Amino acid sequence: MRLIEHVVDSGHHSTIEHISFTFAIAGVSRALSHQLVRHRIGVAFDQQSQRYVKYKEPQYVTPPSIEANPDALQEFERFRDVSEEIYHRFLEQGIPAEDARFIFPNAVTTNLIMTVNLRQLMHMAGLRLCTLAQWEIRQMFKLIRKEVMAADPYFGRLLVPKCVPLGYCDEKRNEDEHCKIRPHKNSVFRVWELYKRGALVEREQA
Repeated sequence: MRLIEHVVDSGHHSTIEHISFTFAIAGVSRALSHQLVRHRIGVAFDQQSQRYVKYKEPQYVTPPSIEANPDALQEFERFRDVSEEIYHRFLEQGIPAEDARFIFPNAVTTNLIMTVNLRQLMHMAGLRLCTLAQWEIRQMFKLIRKEVMAADPYFGRLLVPKCVPLGYCDEKRNEDEHCKIRPHKNSVFRVWELYKRGALVEREQA
C-alpha cells in the first residue's frame, strides 16, 4: 500500500488503472445516466433496457426545486401521470415497447452496472463532485465516494473535486468565485503576475 501511495503522490496514475470497482446503481434518472455514459475510457456500463423491459409502474426522480414549488410539482405530476397512461395505451394498441418508451421524460428511472478503474474514477469524481455539477449526479458520486471510503480510506480520499489537486478552480462559471473551495485560476494568475513584477513582498513569518 505504501508503494501505491508513493506512485499516486508522484503523479504516475497508470498503475492504479489495475484497481477497479463495480457499482450497482439503481433508481437514477435518465437525465443522470445520459451524463454518466459520456465517460468512455476505463469504464464499462450495462443499463436496463427500455426496449425489452415493459414498465408496469414507471418510477420517476423529482428535482428538489420542483418538489419545493407546489405549482410546479402539480404540473410535473400531471405530466408524469399522462405520459404513463399514454405508454400503457400504446402497449395495448400493439405499439412495441421500444416505440412506446418514446413518451417517457428524462425523469423516469433506470438501473445500471458500472465497472471503472480507479484512475478513471478519480477523473469522473473530479468533474462530478464539483459544486457546479448537476445535483443528482453529484449526489450519486458522494455515495460512490462513501462506498470506496468504506473499502479503502486512502482510495476514498482520492475522490475529490478537481480543484483540490489542481489548487485552483478552472470553471468559467465560477469566475466570480461564489464557490470558495479553491480560488479561481484568474485570481491565481493575477497574483502570480504581480509577484513576478515585484509588486508583492514576501512577509516573514512571526
